[in-house]
Amino acid sequence: GLLAAARPPKEWKSTSSLQGAAFVRAVRALGWPGADEPGAAAALVAALDLNGCGIIARTDLVWLDNWTAPEWLCAAPDIRAWVKLSKLLLETYGNPLKAWRVLDADDSNMASWDEFDILCDKVGFTGNRGGAWRVLDSDISGTISLQEWHPASATLLKSFKDWTDKTYGSVKFAFKSMDTDGSGAVSCSELRRACRRGKWEGDVKLLFSCCDID
Repeated sequence: GLLAAARPPKEWKSTSSLQGAAFVRAVRALGWPGADEPGAAAALVAALDLNGCGIIARTDLVWLDNWTAPEWLCAAPDIRAWVKLSKLLLETYGNPLKAWRVLDADDSNMASWDEFDILCDKVGFTGNRGGAWRVLDSDISGTISLQEWHPASATLLKSFKDWTDKTYGSVKFAFKSMDTDGSGAVSCSELRRACRRGKWEGDVKLLFSCCDID
């Protein structure tokens, strides 16, 4: 078992906990594949050591019996899967920016794995979802940004946001100014006129399509 494989020093009397170094010896002896990867053992101990005292207790491990790792966590990046998904997204939404607006359902400007999984359901993608996600989430953070999703779209939105801040003070004031008929909504023609007048040179049609997701 784990305690036997750890070979703790004779003065260690606990049968329900191990020092971090002994724990690493144990998982290495028991064949953990990541034991020899640079930094992996230290990261594992830090992640499991809830109290930060350099000791791994039985209670630091038993919760794993009820934990299911997300599909993406152990997946390798699969560019073919991402290409297939991208094709479905373009067929369904027309452009990556509008697809992002649907993906980022809570408008947090970050997308989670659960949101990504829901989007795959919406477009009927049954391929390697974990592998497609890992193409985007290269730092394995568990979330993706618009920059990771589609850099060109991120550049477009940043350009528009910077322009509205400079020209109107904020997006809120920009909206009020653009809504020339007081309808409470901005049409594509109103947006185009404002951008032309204010000399914003971005793709107005693409910007409008991403805002109009209903």
